[in-house]
Amino acid sequence: MSLTGLQIALYIIPWLTLPYLLRVLGPDAWGRVAVAQLTIGWLSTLTMWGFPWTVTRKVAAQIDNQAALSKTLTNSWAAQILLASAAVITLLIICHIIPFLSEDKELYLYGCGLVIAGVLFPTCYFNGVERMFEVAVVQLLCRAVGVIPLFIFVKAPEDAPIVIAIAAYSTALVSIAAVFFNRKNIPLKFQLLSFAFVFRELREGASMFFSTGWLALQSSLITMVLGQVAGAASVGNYSLADRVRTGAQSIVGPIFQASFPRMASLWSISENNAQSFLLRLLIVSLGITLTIALVCGFFADRIVLILGGDAYQASAYLLRWMAPIIVLSALTNFFSLQIMVANGRIRAFNLILFWVGLGCVVCVYPMIYWLGAEGAVVLLLLLESALAGSTLVYVLRSKLLTKRFNQLGKNNL
Repeated sequence: MSLTGLQIALYIIPWLTLPYLLRVLGPDAWGRVAVAQLTIGWLSTLTMWGFPWTVTRKVAAQIDNQAALSKTLTNSWAAQILLASAAVITLLIICHIIPFLSEDKELYLYGCGLVIAGVLFPTCYFNGVERMFEVAVVQLLCRAVGVIPLFIFVKAPEDAPIVIAIAAYSTALVSIAAVFFNRKNIPLKFQLLSFAFVFRELREGASMFFSTGWLALQSSLITMVLGQVAGAASVGNYSLADRVRTGAQSIVGPIFQASFPRMASLWSISENNAQSFLLRLLIVSLGITLTIALVCGFFADRIVLILGGDAYQASAYLLRWMAPIIVLSALTNFFSLQIMVANGRIRAFNLILFWVGLGCVVCVYPMIYWLGAEGAVVLLLLLESALAGSTLVYVLRSKLLTKRFNQLGKNNL
């Protein structure tokens, strides 16, 4: 099976179980699961830190130096384990502090296992050596192994914690098996850890974590505030629309992920080749996301009815408002990661994220208090518009795209 086929299967599997879970759990229990998944997802982002970019870039540069490569992998893996431990402690603490979360402690206890399971497979190494096929296989199996248990064990709203438990079990099982079968292909020689090197990896990845973690935190914050103000059922409707939106966005995710190592290399070797590749990437990503956004906008009622049934009718209206975010998110990724970060402008990107995110933090409670789930969607749309616009302005003012890019664009039109 090709990498494209694996990616297609990877995104189909969640949609096989989603309609069943939506109907069996109902809006209230599904809303509580959605909040748990977002909270656990943010802590999983914490464990990944900025390593998908910093360590991936190092691996690509050290591929011919086995000693340096082994040291990078050992230290980054140790750093991830340290972060996972901190994430688990944080998860247990917030369950006791936040009343809305303390009602579902069992969900978050199983979530601890999911956070730990997420660091077992060295994704950064395989991405760095451009062996994305193996990464896709592991991701596919993590999802596929849990499909049948979901249909067997989840039968009613009170079975909501089992959804998280199955995800943790399948991720841990597949990750351990994948490391075992690939142990000869991973150039990792365990050595005495140097905390200085471990903290160096953390320091190098901190700026990129600020980017990914800040964005993920905003999504989690919106959902948690919505749950506190409007209740779990409102979160359930919002989460269904958001799940469709993020699922649509994720179709172009592998394209951007696979392009990043190449873009980082091309910018340092040949600016003309980098901009030629960049233009092709822009055309492909915009073509895909525009098509998907139009489908989500025009067929929102049908999509929601097929996935969740009559109980989730309110999700269709929310999905229509979310459709433009699919395109805006692709533009943000294009201008930020493929241009700014690939050229080392991480600090500038983080500054943009900080101010846009600060606006989100300030506005989140009043927007949701006054408008409920609609306020959450409008805030998300404004947030993504601000990010796309700000990164575009920076790229243009910094002249990271030269006249060569404009000429290439005219030649392709």
